[in-house]
Amino acid sequence: MERREIVIVGGGVAGLTLAKFLAKRGVDFVLLEEHNRFFMKVCGEGVSMDRRLPFHDLYESKVGLENRIVGSVLHFPYGQMVSYRGLSYTIDKEAFEAELARQAESLGGEIRMEERVERLERRDGGIMIYPQEILCRCVAGCDGVFSIVRRFFKQPRGRLAFALSGEAEKDEEDHLNRFYFGKRYALGGYAWRFPKEETYNVGLGSFYPGGEPRVDLELLRDEWGAERVRGAWIPTYLPSKTFFDGGVLLGDAAPQINYVTGGGVNKAMACAKIASDVLSEIHDSGRKYSERNLRAYEERWRRILWRRPLEYCAGALAYAAMARSDAYSLLLSRLFLIFTRLARA
Repeated sequence: MERREIVIVGGGVAGLTLAKFLAKRGVDFVLLEEHNRFFMKVCGEGVSMDRRLPFHDLYESKVGLENRIVGSVLHFPYGQMVSYRGLSYTIDKEAFEAELARQAESLGGEIRMEERVERLERRDGGIMIYPQEILCRCVAGCDGVFSIVRRFFKQPRGRLAFALSGEAEKDEEDHLNRFYFGKRYALGGYAWRFPKEETYNVGLGSFYPGGEPRVDLELLRDEWGAERVRGAWIPTYLPSKTFFDGGVLLGDAAPQINYVTGGGVNKAMACAKIASDVLSEIHDSGRKYSERNLRAYEERWRRILWRRPLEYCAGALAYAAMARSDAYSLLLSRLFLIFTRLARA
């Protein structure tokens, strides 16, 4: 049996950022990632800039930053088009996550690939991770939508959205993100085209509230020429709690996302930094990773992401309306600040 201070389950953006900052503070941990490579979850590969979420301070590298985006264009049915300016980046997410892993390991952190966690149980005053048989004082659930750590802490999973994403040819210089709304693309959702360095990241996301999400795979492949198309579920519900006796939840397991766009790179990194601060403070003081001591994690991340309930309501109402009729886009196109301002978070 192996004994560790903290076990991080999941090697996405949240888990790798947490690993990096725990390693900086000299806290003992091991990160367990079930796959043999990074970037396994579908993503638009866009990172917005937000003063509350200091991306460059958290990432501390330029590896994987592909294209500087200077604004976005929103296309609605009936010919409306709205544009706005705002700095963001498109990234090579596999290189981005690999760089976070490199930073964590260079600081002394331990990352183990192809290590699938199948079960957790309380034992000897800690939490036992199976089949690895690692006994830890605290577990950090960064294992996504279907988080086994969240299930262990008896937290329900709510409504999910569905997204498809692939790559398409890019034959001109382009520094504008494009969003396409309407039932033609995705029922209760939108399509996107984000310019990377040599290709476009194109995709469709459905937030359809009435049952199975609906997206047009043929449109993505035949009309937009997308290749290497993959799909993924995205959490679209507000969490009730993210701290427990002996553990915390981060990223999509929390979930900590933008409820208008479905994105979450910035938020996952910011919340992981907060988690690392709280866990390090508990470790350095010799206290227990109790529910009472871990409460500070949730209090701090909710303080910087205070707009989440507003995002949730705005996104749910907008996508439910557009799922009923494209005619609602006439109103929504006039209220585009709901999308543009919240999308920067």
